[in-house]
Amino acid sequence: MLMRLIEWKRDTITTLIVHTPAKINVFLKVLGQRADGYHELDTIMVAVNLYDTLRFDTIPEPGSTGQITLTSRWMIDAPQENLPVIPDDGRNLVVKAAELLKRYVGRPELSVSVLLFKRIPAEAGMGGGSSDAAATLVGLNRFWQLGLRVDELHALAAELGSDLNFFLSSDPVAKCSGRGEQIEPIPDLAPLYAVIIKPWSGLSTKAVFDAYHAHAMNVDYASDRVLAVWKKESAIPGSLVFNALQAGASRVNSDVSKILKHLSLLPQTTGIMTGSGTACVALVRTADEGAQLARHLRIQQHGFVVSVRSSL
Repeated sequence: MLMRLIEWKRDTITTLIVHTPAKINVFLKVLGQRADGYHELDTIMVAVNLYDTLRFDTIPEPGSTGQITLTSRWMIDAPQENLPVIPDDGRNLVVKAAELLKRYVGRPELSVSVLLFKRIPAEAGMGGGSSDAAATLVGLNRFWQLGLRVDELHALAAELGSDLNFFLSSDPVAKCSGRGEQIEPIPDLAPLYAVIIKPWSGLSTKAVFDAYHAHAMNVDYASDRVLAVWKKESAIPGSLVFNALQAGASRVNSDVSKILKHLSLLPQTTGIMTGSGTACVALVRTADEGAQLARHLRIQQHGFVVSVRSSL
């Protein structure tokens, strides 16, 4: 698992804390649209050391049987108006994951209080909501002592969304196919260093795919070629980094276009949008280069900026 779990007991309250990572896409090719409305993808996902934290606690109050309560807090240093409101009801994937688990095991009486600390930006293409939901499946499987197998968790994850299965994998890099739920972990790759730049504006996935269809763009190579070069050269050449959704998103959201243009002018830096955006990623060679570039980009005030590396 890509997550880190910490568990302890205090009096009659059992507490479980899960740190769950963000992801970036360094390659994303759209192979076509499926009959179910989703798109067939060929993509490479990389887990990075930017984590949301979920705290699961028992609810000691009488009458709490069957309750799922969620409280969320942004941990990003930004004006409140730049941070979207996080729903605490059934619209949130954390609540959906908890309710799905209860239905699957036939235990409607199960209850939990969840405190979610958000460091992964929303509407970023970084899988924050998916990561939180995957952490909920893993965390509550242990918290409620359900004993579900990994393959069962994967099946539930696929019901909830396209990116969740990646966060259940065992390596920080994976080749993902289908609509993103088919995972092939890729071990033993050299670490990847990057800077994430997320403008305060967002994009809906539907708007990005609509823009993609209007301005379709792809390449004639697949993720296997990128992974082969990464393994051989211990790095990803900028010429192979690709996101088919980037051109359309840049037309819909000028902030994405501005950030990518700025990155294109920097020496020894490869810029790419991750997922369906709006976060952009600058790939660099070392952690020191990443820290230096992050300082520069914060001065430019493009939005949320953080230096990261691929990480378990």
